[in-house]
Amino acid sequence: MMNIENLYRNYGDVVLRRAEVLLKSKADAEEVLQEVFMKLMKNPKLFREESSPTTFLYRVTTNHCFNRMRNSKTRRRLNEEQVKPMLEQQKLSGPYETAALKEVLNHLEEDDAKIAVYRFMDGLKLSEVAEVMEMSRRNVSKRLNRIVETAQRLGQTNVAGGTA
Repeated sequence: MMNIENLYRNYGDVVLRRAEVLLKSKADAEEVLQEVFMKLMKNPKLFREESSPTTFLYRVTTNHCFNRMRNSKTRRRLNEEQVKPMLEQQKLSGPYETAALKEVLNHLEEDDAKIAVYRFMDGLKLSEVAEVMEMSRRNVSKRLNRIVETAQRLGQTNVAGGTA
């Protein structure tokens, strides 16, 4: 089992960068960094070494950040203040444009929103999304199709009919 102190030394910057990207706040990202590693110190068995430390910490950090956003009193306000500017800075290509993805994220279940962020904002491959989400590629693909269907139902005409 990997030492938590070594995980912190070797991968703390990964956690901090990921949290900063999602939360758009250095202070909040630093809190997340502390919270993630405190959680691991309290329960080191969380890291079962079934995936690489980077993949594990990427997933844990993303989940922690999503929990923070979900627990916020004004999820829509956070979306307008943080997600929208981040999306506008990204050079999104493919079936989603900034406005369509922002609108779709507001209507997705938490796991589907994570998949959309990983795939369309972070540009992860289907296999990478599956690994981070600890799901089969088939399950992720089905969920991506549902995300596209949700976008189409919402009238987002910039969304193609597939998950390409």
